[in-house]
Amino acid sequence: MPNYYLSIDVGSTSVTAAIIDIESKSLVGSSTAANTAEVTSPADKKIGRSEWDLDRMALLAIENARYLIEQTGAQPAAIGVTGQQQGLQLLDRELNTVGNFISWQDQRSKDSLAGQ
Repeated sequence: MPNYYLSIDVGSTSVTAAIIDIESKSLVGSSTAANTAEVTSPADKKIGRSEWDLDRMALLAIENARYLIEQTGAQPAAIGVTGQQQGLQLLDRELNTVGNFISWQDQRSKDSLAGQ
């Protein structure tokens, strides 16, 4: 029985899932969907902000992975997840999101740096 690994990349443009057969080192299948989770208003974009709905991004990743598993019939033995560079997401005590994910593209802190 082959060992399949599921890789998920949650990027700022798209969410991609890929299944790899580790024994043969071959790609079993991949699926890409647009990342539609950005919630930055036009006014906030003009001043350099970049905010995203993290719950929506997680749902996009799960739906994309589920679709790929259904299409290939592969049962992954392991899952790896990557995301958009660095960012900030506040969580409450129950690990629920508080506010929006502030992405690496956000420029709001540049005006707070003295001497810059």
